[in-house]
Amino acid sequence: MVSIVIRTKNEEQWIGHCLRQIQKQTFKDYEVILVDNNSSDFTVEKAKAMMPDLILCSLEQFKPGKALNLGIRHAQGEYIVCLSAHCIPIDEYWLESLYSEIKKDEKVAGVYGRQLPMDQTHDIDRRDMYITFGLDKRVQYKDPFFHNANSILKKSLWEEVPFDEEEQNIEDRIWGQEMINRGYTLLYTPESMVYHMHGIHQTNKNGRYKNITRIIEETSAKIKSIPLEEYIICALIPILEDELESEISSKVFLDILNLLSTLKPLSYIVVTTNNKKNLQNFLSVYSMNIPFLIIHERKRSQERLLDVYTETIKYLKQQKIFIDIVLTTDISYPIKSKKIFESCLYELLKNDVDAVIPAYAQKRPTWVKQNEDYIRVDNYEVSKANREPIYIGLENVCMTTYSSKIKSFNTFFDNKIEMVIVDSPYYKIHLNDIDCIDDYDFFSSKVK
Repeated sequence: MVSIVIRTKNEEQWIGHCLRQIQKQTFKDYEVILVDNNSSDFTVEKAKAMMPDLILCSLEQFKPGKALNLGIRHAQGEYIVCLSAHCIPIDEYWLESLYSEIKKDEKVAGVYGRQLPMDQTHDIDRRDMYITFGLDKRVQYKDPFFHNANSILKKSLWEEVPFDEEEQNIEDRIWGQEMINRGYTLLYTPESMVYHMHGIHQTNKNGRYKNITRIIEETSAKIKSIPLEEYIICALIPILEDELESEISSKVFLDILNLLSTLKPLSYIVVTTNNKKNLQNFLSVYSMNIPFLIIHERKRSQERLLDVYTETIKYLKQQKIFIDIVLTTDISYPIKSKKIFESCLYELLKNDVDAVIPAYAQKRPTWVKQNEDYIRVDNYEVSKANREPIYIGLENVCMTTYSSKIKSFNTFFDNKIEMVIVDSPYYKIHLNDIDCIDDYDFFSSKVK
């Protein structure tokens, strides 16, 4: 048996991908041990919902070696796999490859596999992973480099030399050095591959690293990151009882539902309302039968939309429905398109950001009011060709974000944001600016 030890601390965003890939492995004789360090998100709940028979260990004060030792003490396997929660096995042969390599030679103490960046990984981390984890298999007789983000070792040797519990970051290399001192070797295999979001060193943004990674990726076969289809995605739409009584509002709402039902990556459409029964009756009248539709009745009618989203995601988690990505949209800015939804989803996965919203660029004179004064915030005195635009967000058209990010929305838009710049003026139209159904249909036709 192989015991897979996974260390977690607020890894709700990635633990689902990690466990799903483990469940797909061709090698089935394994157990999973989760060592959690006081996660304040839904890491543990999500993991237990996906894999009820995993072994859970709790750790108060985190040190890498201490966490691994705790997990291994609960392990039944002859071999121990160390895997970071934000490392995602790339294929179904990952575990089989690690296991077969360590079985081949009694002198091999441990095997570590290849780590590849994701689309969102910072450029310095991308560069380091490409350089460190190459395509050639190698046996290390003197080099103690070993990496516990993706490795396997013999439990019998761990019993002789447990991981150092005092050092913060290099418990794997300390252990590797001791194995080499005792006459064993370490082995690197490029066949056991994982995606690693964070990389092997601390991130440091710099344009030079972007150029290096561009060259590496252009001169070698680039493995694609986790495809959109592997994410559990929900669309979230708020609607109030009185809005369904308006001819235009109800038409916009139905059109949004129909549009979202054609969006293939979606796993769920969640409608949050203040009167669930009334909404159910409304949908039945219009013969709306969407099999992956969930209706959530929220507590209060008048709330900030961001608070509504927080409450709804919390409700889903209580129902053991764990979402990876949320696409929010509402009727206040009614002109929408499948293209803008898809663009915001793909941009979220391509960039290391917390959310993506549509926006339009504005180069006109712009002020903000502070107390009684108006403060210029543009650079209108610069010639138009050189003028930097101000970007106006259209988050009510749609927003994409990770479910794990919807918990501290008081400062949400202070977080890392990417924007999809729209050229069409119709996305900027507010519901209050539309006088009749014919106008709405005309505007909608311009973005399809």
